[in-house]
Amino acid sequence: MRILFCLLAGLPLLAQPRVDNVLVRMVPPGVTSLVGANMDRMKATPFYRKLVEQQRMPQVDRFAEETGFDPRRDVRELLYAGTPDGSVLLARGRFKLTGDPSAHAKLVRHGVYNIWTRENAGFCILDGSLAVAGEVKAVEAALDEWTKGQHKAAQPLLTLGRTIQPTANLWGISTGFASFLASALPKGSGQGGIDFSKIFTGMKSSWFQADFSAGLRLDLHGATATDQDAV
Repeated sequence: MRILFCLLAGLPLLAQPRVDNVLVRMVPPGVTSLVGANMDRMKATPFYRKLVEQQRMPQVDRFAEETGFDPRRDVRELLYAGTPDGSVLLARGRFKLTGDPSAHAKLVRHGVYNIWTRENAGFCILDGSLAVAGEVKAVEAALDEWTKGQHKAAQPLLTLGRTIQPTANLWGISTGFASFLASALPKGSGQGGIDFSKIFTGMKSSWFQADFSAGLRLDLHGATATDQDAV
């Protein structure tokens, strides 16, 4: 695995990740993290076939049998959106429920949509090609944004990730992940060790991209608030 890590104070506008124009219109306001996956391209790679297709997943198998929907087969693009009020997973693909989820979930009506819920999580299939799942409050926020929002919530983050290749199999952009890394990574020793905790504490945003076409290549980038933080 090749890992390239760069600390950047700023880069010229080059590109940005390619996102389905329907999914991007459902991203809830206040989003602090986006993670996108092009499942069509990923499913064609040996990495995906080895890690997913050869693994037994009883819960996914049972869900597919009960509903007729198999996320390993029927999803072509995923977009995760994290907000301070919860997270949501947006999906494009082929969605046709053949089973009745009412025996396993509670129906909550939100506007013109049905949300099937269990405790504080739920999912909604809007039509044959669009679905959303996650914490109920976040699902409702995504549906509200889809029906009457301004559809601009994702753009600031996409601009931060402007150097992500449009063909990336998997990518992510965040303004809130650095603080988690700062608390989780070890601090440098007094013998010349790198203090990764200090590095990530100074980051105001980060993004990554992954390519699975030939093994795994991962690029991770971070932008610091000041030049001093990058040292």
